[in-house]
Amino acid sequence: SSELSSLSVFSQKAEEPAVIEIDGRRNSLERCMLKFADYEKHTVYDEEKGVYICSVYYDIQDETELLIDLLSFGPVIRVLSPERLVAQIRERVTRQHRWLFGEVGGED
Repeated sequence: SSELSSLSVFSQKAEEPAVIEIDGRRNSLERCMLKFADYEKHTVYDEEKGVYICSVYYDIQDETELLIDLLSFGPVIRVLSPERLVAQIRERVTRQHRWLFGEVGGED
């Protein structure tokens, strides 16, 4: 429909992909591949570290949804870049920790 094609005009790829490190515990690689099946991605195995590095290419308007999906994996993944996404995750985790346990240690 013309309504759908007009929406695609507003679709804009993020400048760089979300790069995540997947440690493989708790079926995390398979879970990531399923969760991000709709995204273009590239995954390689880092033999030296024993982890998978996955680059997930996403549209800017999907960033909040991607952020929530990434947070759902907990400690079995680490977001390496872009820094903007890393900062948003850090801020959300810190806010959640404060809500649950009070102030995060080491901060004034």
